[in-house]
Formats: sequence, structure tokens, C-alpha cells
Amino acid sequence: GEVSAAHAGPLHRLGNALCSDNTLQAAARFRLFARKSQDVESVQEVGGLYWQRVTLILELLQHKKKLKSPQILIPSLFNLLSRCLEPKSPEQENMEYTKQLILSCLLNICQKLSPDGGRIPKDILDAEKFNVELIVQCIRLSEMPQTHHQALLLLGTAAGIFPDKVLHNIMSIFTFMGANVMRLDDSYSFQVISKTVKMVIPALIQSDHGDSKEVTRNVEVLAVKIISVFVDALPHVPEHRRLPILVQLVDTLGADKFLWVLLALLFEQYVTKTVLVATCGEK
Repeated sequence: GEVSAAHAGPLHRLGNALCSDNTLQAAARFRLFARKSQDVESVQEVGGLYWQRVTLILELLQHKKKLKSPQILIPSLFNLLSRCLEPKSPEQENMEYTKQLILSCLLNICQKLSPDGGRIPKDILDAEKFNVELIVQCIRLSEMPQTHHQALLLLGTAAGIFPDKVLHNIMSIFTFMGANVMRLDDSYSFQVISKTVKMVIPALIQSDHGDSKEVTRNVEVLAVKIISVFVDALPHVPEHRRLPILVQLVDTLGADKFLWVLLALLFEQYVTKTVLVATCGEK
């Protein structure tokens, strides 16, 4: 039968929690577990043993096919993600795998709550409980491509569910991609870029309902900034990836409105680079 997602409690109660039918009690146990090291000063609880337990529970959650009321877990998962980003002692520094598990669990929950990628009713999941800023911070503070990929996939999914929240962070997302992910030459990184473009940019385009010239202007300014990020990153992008990335970007933004912007920026980059090379006497 279905297992309640909220049944992920502390390790010593896990068996009971997974078999229990009392969702609220189990959720309370999970929340208590997520906050425990803030209330208890025991070295054992805040040290490696605590995070080993967290990791085990997250691994169990990740492989649960059937989850009942998974949204109950979201505040606790963000709580854990926040604590993963806190400064750690040397023996606790490697939290990347735990971050990836948390991001993966959040992605699975989002996909379960919104199989079509659309908005979720407020009574099921309030936007205030979904901390997009924390996901962006997770990207900035990590040096691991796997963590970046997982976070970008989650942000892409979140763009369909909470477009306004993602739009507030849209330049941070694409600036990071331009400086990091677009430079990697592997098919998975390319897929992550493609999915992020396909899922985040439509949220930007759809925010312009034609209600006011100011909104339309703001959307256009953001779109031009995003194109600029891609053009600036282009010299560092593996050559065989450049055209597919730009084609997808323009197709998603709308070639009728923004192809001329891309061409203008590419010409500007070419001319500027040519002048710099001539000035510096390089060949």
C-alpha cells in the first residue's frame, strides 16, 4: 500500500514510522529530527553520526515509489538543506552527497505533486514553504557539478510551479550557468542546460500577459540580459555545443522577438574581440 512521506522519522523510530498510519505524528517526528541538533548540544547528535542518520533516511525516501501527502516533508527538507550550508567542522565538510539527496527528494516531491509541471493549489503547497533562494544559495556555495545539476533541475521544475519565485532569481541562475555549467563538455551538463532553458524561460515569457507596457519592457530587458550571458559565455563553451545551445535559447524565447538581439550581441562580441586582438598585437 502507500507509505506516507511524512513517516521518515529518526533512525530508531524509522521502522514504526514507516508502518504507521498516523501521518501527522510521523511528520512531527521528522520535523523534530530535522531541528534536533539546534536544540540538543550533544556532540554526538550534531556530528557525523547525526548526518549518517539523515543520509540513511533520505536514501530511503528517495526510493519510495508511493508517497502519501509528500508536501508535508518540504519544510523539513529545506530545514536540512539550510543546515547543510552552515559552516562545518573539518570532519563534516563533505556534505555534497547529502545536499544532492535533499535536492533529489524535493524534485521527486514536486514531480509527484505536479506531474504536468503546472502550478500547485495553495492549499496543497504554499509558495512560502518553497525556498527558491536557498536552492540558488546551494548552487553558489557548492563546487560540485553534480550538486549544481540537481539544483538546476529542481529550479527548472519549480519554475512551472512557482514562476514568480523563480523569476526573482532568474539572473542568478543563468549567470551561474554561463560561468560554470556551460563550460563543461559532457552530455549530462548539456541536458541540464537544455532543461533549465526549456523550463525556466517559459515562466519568464508567460509572466508578460500584455497587461502593461512596463511588464512587457521588464520581460524584454531580462530576456536581453539572459541572451548576453549566453553570448559572453560562448567563447568558453565547447565548439560543438554552441549552435545547439543558441538555437534552443532563441526557439524558447521566440525567434520573432529575440533573434535580432542575439545576432546584434554576437556581432558586437566579434567586433570587440577583433579590435582587442589587433590592439594587443595577437594573432
